Amino acid sequence: MPRIKTYDRLDSQKELGRNAELFIDSICFDASNMTVREMMVVYKSEILKSDDAFLRSEDAGSWKWNRDRKKWERMVS
Repeated sequence: MPRIKTYDRLDSQKELGRNAELFIDSICFDASNMTVREMMVVYKSEILKSDDAFLRSEDAGSWKWNRDRKKWERMVS
């Protein structure tokens, strides 16, 4: 029996590090020195209204906002 695909989700307490960029509909925002929770407090309304939101962090990796699940999920390269 096939297993249901699991998704790698970004923990809200994860530190994004000194070099983190948030792309909301192709506009780049600085998310450096924040946790995921702090980033969501600052940018949540823009993220929820966007067509596409991506996060690139030297410490946390690359993530895409899944609008249906309302979660950050790891981008597969």
